[in-house]
Amino acid sequence: MPSFEHHGAHIHYEEFGRGFPILTFAPAGLRSVIDVWSQASAPINPTTEFAGDYRVIAMDQRNAGGPVARPDHRA
Repeated sequence: MPSFEHHGAHIHYEEFGRGFPILTFAPAGLRSVIDVWSQASAPINPTTEFAGDYRVIAMDQRNAGGPVARPDHRA
């Protein structure tokens, strides 16, 4: 499960296709996870619609899925 880590936060992401990169944010607000794109309520699924021509990078919102971590609030 690929993830990006920065200052103790882990954000899960997946890549689909090849080519110029497109970063996607799933339409579910703070509960946004990659699987939202495959639900019937999503307007399109860019992981399948654009993967033939582009490198689609889909990511979970922080604390929504995959490994999560709270931010470090120490000064």
